[in-house]
Amino acid sequence: MLSVIQWATWDVVSPLGQASEKAKIKLTRTIINKVIINMTTKINNSCKEIAIFKVSKENFDRVMALSVSIFAEMNADEVVITQHEIFQNVDKDDEICWYLTWKSIAAAKKTTQKWPSFPSTKELELLVGDNLYYGHFAKIKSA
Repeated sequence: MLSVIQWATWDVVSPLGQASEKAKIKLTRTIINKVIINMTTKINNSCKEIAIFKVSKENFDRVMALSVSIFAEMNADEVVITQHEIFQNVDKDDEICWYLTWKSIAAAKKTTQKWPSFPSTKELELLVGDNLYYGHFAKIKSA
């Protein structure tokens, strides 16, 4: 796939040599369309994870550090979590929420099955109080 720089210098790297501008434009559009389709497929196949749990004040800082460690451990072999955010309930400061974006539903399912094997999960589970909610969500296609 060509980078933006290669698109900008198309006439220099073109395997078509002296091809007409019309042919170069058509090929460039084809490449752009493939990139858009690939990106759309990735976006439409992604999912969000919401996990809400109670954390005591004395464990808060350690749970935050372990959370970030676990995200890195899940991404160690392959980037499966493309974005993560951790929120704190504005009315109950002992509740935190993980809001993760997974690259695909399949990656989320496969990786969460490996939950017990990640180095930081045991300690996290010891420090977290109640697990209030956990689930994966995919975008509604018509929305």
